[in-house]
Amino acid sequence: MTAGSVHVFMDMPAAAAYQLKALALNADPRFKQLGIVSLRIAGDTLFVHTASGTLDPSPKPNPIQAFFSSLFGKIVAIFLLLLILLGLTTFLPQRATPIASDPTATWSATPSIPTLTETPSATATQTPIEASAPTETPTSTPVVYQNLSGVVANELIACNYGPGDLYLNNEVLRTGVRLQVFGTDINSGWAYVLADGFSEPCWVNLNAITLEGEIENLKPVYPGEVILPPSDYWPPPQNVYSARSKSDTKKLSIYWDEFILQPGDMESADAPRYLLELWLCKGGELVFTPIFAWNNNVVVEDEAGCTQPSSGVIYISEKHGYPGPVVIPWDPHP
Repeated sequence: MTAGSVHVFMDMPAAAAYQLKALALNADPRFKQLGIVSLRIAGDTLFVHTASGTLDPSPKPNPIQAFFSSLFGKIVAIFLLLLILLGLTTFLPQRATPIASDPTATWSATPSIPTLTETPSATATQTPIEASAPTETPTSTPVVYQNLSGVVANELIACNYGPGDLYLNNEVLRTGVRLQVFGTDINSGWAYVLADGFSEPCWVNLNAITLEGEIENLKPVYPGEVILPPSDYWPPPQNVYSARSKSDTKKLSIYWDEFILQPGDMESADAPRYLLELWLCKGGELVFTPIFAWNNNVVVEDEAGCTQPSSGVIYISEKHGYPGPVVIPWDPHP
């Protein structure tokens, strides 16, 4: 038996297989500790070399390739490239610098655009044509947002830290309480308000209040201007990564280490333990999508075709606030 001669075949759920592959692509050091040199999912043509995270048809890494995949090898490769470039610039004939015909001219990186002028007519006896009134060029009117007023319409409503039912609760408001309404989250249908007699703003469902004014006049403030309350009672999520399905590239699995909160650390026994705020590509546009999770993995649909890359962050959700956020390493489309 020699190194690389033992192959182990394991039957496991697809999610677990993609999780192992993602760890291998990130050169997780635990593979080296276990003596695992390379792996691949059944059906893949390329092996993942666990020491470097590189792909190769052979299950045993090429020693030269492995060398240049290491940090020291990369430094050597850069040094050799610099030597080659230095040799080329030293021995290649130098091209003469062009001189402008006008000795006072200066070079600009921006190409000049010639100005078109009308050539005067040679005939001075033309009949003058009465000029028509100038046409006004339409200009876009800037949107002017307003703060509105409102009143609680339902008997009891939740005022949460974020725009949704599953965000942590801040206050409970009763019928008739007056509200100052500062903004909204269009996608969720929740409004950012300050209730009379309360010290800090929070989020209420627009369906539970009577709004004095038009929703279109409210400024979109989430996500972006209003942030979630942070918490340092517990560490943020650890070892977060993602892996895209080979058979259906729209499906993206996101994983992280499980963190067990005690019942007394959560807002309620059935409250979600994690919050993911994602920007997913749908129909050629990035759509903000909050997802609450009870387990340490989710599967989302993320299409191709957006001009900006998809992205996301993850928090732990506990009764004091949100430890995090942690940026999710995003597995891009092929």
